[in-house]
Amino acid sequence: MCIRDSFDTALKYSSILRTMYSTAFYAPLIPICVVFSVLSLISSYWVDKYILLRRAKCPNNLSAKLATEATEMIELIIPIYAIGNILFSFEVLDISSKAEQNYEYYNYVLLFVGLANAILPMELSLIH
Repeated sequence: MCIRDSFDTALKYSSILRTMYSTAFYAPLIPICVVFSVLSLISSYWVDKYILLRRAKCPNNLSAKLATEATEMIELIIPIYAIGNILFSFEVLDISSKAEQNYEYYNYVLLFVGLANAILPMELSLIH
């Protein structure tokens, strides 16, 4: 007798977000990690699809709020990338030339734009 495990959708969302966040943070230091991350997400998609359709019992009923929240959390990738870029540029680059100082300036602009994008709402509700 085989008892099937349930498919934990929330755990899968958290795994995907963890992969995307760590990729965004370490991408300035190790650019090839983006390729490995994409391959990991693609293989995870197909494995999870097979498990969901063939091996697992019906998942718990979840509202669309989980998918919406996960989508909104993806907006944090821009500031995470900028923070990783700033931290690793201090360790790797010698900020003495003008071009590298401009590079630092662009990192701070990217951080500001990313934080503004993450803080501001995705949809504006206009009061009539």
